[in-house]
Amino acid sequence: MSKKVLQTYLPLLQFITNHRIKPECFISLIKSFDDKTTKFICACIRNLTSKQYIETLDLKSKRKYMKKIIPHKQFLKTLSKRCKSYKLRKQMIVQKGYGILFPILSSIIPLITSLLSK
Repeated sequence: MSKKVLQTYLPLLQFITNHRIKPECFISLIKSFDDKTTKFICACIRNLTSKQYIETLDLKSKRKYMKKIIPHKQFLKTLSKRCKSYKLRKQMIVQKGYGILFPILSSIIPLITSLLSK
């Protein structure tokens, strides 16, 4: 991902994680995403679940991170695969809902801000 793409979508991710959005509103927001936004979220999840990122964390952060991620391991693997269509991925995100994506997005923001500062 380029810095320009990261800077474009960072306000969206900050809005989603900083504001308490009702689950119904969250689902309608996800449904309104175009394919580029869905592709960006899936690419962030792919980068977030990569071994390179996990190895850079200190032990305390790694444990906290793994507690958030491990229960949703299969869902994240499916989202991070490159072969699925983005329309199908958007449907999967809507089906799983607010409870799964919110902790993941809150973990993505520090990753993006660290990439932008480099």
